[in-house]
Amino acid sequence: DFYFKNTFKIHPLNTDDIYDNLNNLSRQYLHFTESLVRSKNRFKQLISSTFPEYIKCFVGSDIFGKTSMNFIKEFPHADIIKEKRIDALAYNLYKSGNKCSSYKRCENKADKIKQLAKNSYPGVSKDSKEVSNLVSIVDSILFIEKQLKDCEIDMITLASKTKYFELINSIYGIGELATSQIIAELRDINRFSNVKQLNAYCGLDPTIIQSGKSINYHGPISKRGNKTARKVLFISCCSIIRTTILHNKENDITNYFRKKQAEGKHFNECIIACSTKLLRIIFAMCKNNSKFKNH
Repeated sequence: DFYFKNTFKIHPLNTDDIYDNLNNLSRQYLHFTESLVRSKNRFKQLISSTFPEYIKCFVGSDIFGKTSMNFIKEFPHADIIKEKRIDALAYNLYKSGNKCSSYKRCENKADKIKQLAKNSYPGVSKDSKEVSNLVSIVDSILFIEKQLKDCEIDMITLASKTKYFELINSIYGIGELATSQIIAELRDINRFSNVKQLNAYCGLDPTIIQSGKSINYHGPISKRGNKTARKVLFISCCSIIRTTILHNKENDITNYFRKKQAEGKHFNECIIACSTKLLRIIFAMCKNNSKFKNH
């Protein structure tokens, strides 16, 4: 027998391949995120027709949790729930939910759902096409969430192979996913000679407004560059500010945000200013190979 032993060698990804693949994953992740938002909005439309009171059964984002999704997938209409015994409803909640939850707690939840179903006035019958549409959209949500999780794991795995991962991840409030997205969009930061080039690449450079003999060098941002990079930086700044305020921490970005707010700037203007500051910090860290330090 002839085997192709040692004929092919597996070569590790070079740096350019890592950035290319990371960028492709980042764009796919954003695509899935946008698709998930649309699917969740569609879910709300459909559930308002088949069982409008269902949203009252779960707090906040729990309505899109695994327990809620699996329950409504099996019982997608108020009239279907009315016909079921409490133990059948409770078992579905128990098998899909947190195993630390007691069965008694699931029974109480099932009883609450059934009582709401009994007093519900759906906009469509249980034989309506909208019911099967609801089941399909639940499948879509579960599928997209699985794709997002897989994509996140792949992005972090790739990004962690770059020399910038630990540096950017050291910024308080920026997690591994956000770090991966930043690297995916900025790629090799050392290719920029100065921070102005990096600002221009992201479209965060100010426009020049000329009126007669007067010239304003600090106009609104140009928005000519990488809009996805701007979006990632915007989200990262929001995350930094939210996390530091929540945990009562001091942070250069949060302090800068408060300063801009005190100047009477609009929220979006404050975040754009913070994005520019964050970009300067990232550029300096990567150029000097140093982790984040508050000043």
